[in-house]
Amino acid sequence: MPVEGDSCAATGHVREVVYLGATTRYVVELDVGGSLVVMQQNLTTSSMEALQVRGKAVRLIWRRSNNRPVEAPAGAQEGTMDQEEARAS
Repeated sequence: MPVEGDSCAATGHVREVVYLGATTRYVVELDVGGSLVVMQQNLTTSSMEALQVRGKAVRLIWRRSNNRPVEAPAGAQEGTMDQEEARAS
């Protein structure tokens, strides 16, 4: 399926599935590195159907207008852990 000019696409594998009733959260490990968290509304998907996606190869397509910048927490420097992360390790 071709990607339209106002869309983005990425491929990867579903690492984690969390069924939350009205929605399902998927963590997708991208083939180019990194990961994306995808939320999908459950209109007809059962929990068993959602969980069967774990480990499967996927191609994600979304509208470019839905991209949002991710900013580092105030005071954080690139390549360093914040205090909460340091306590957890």
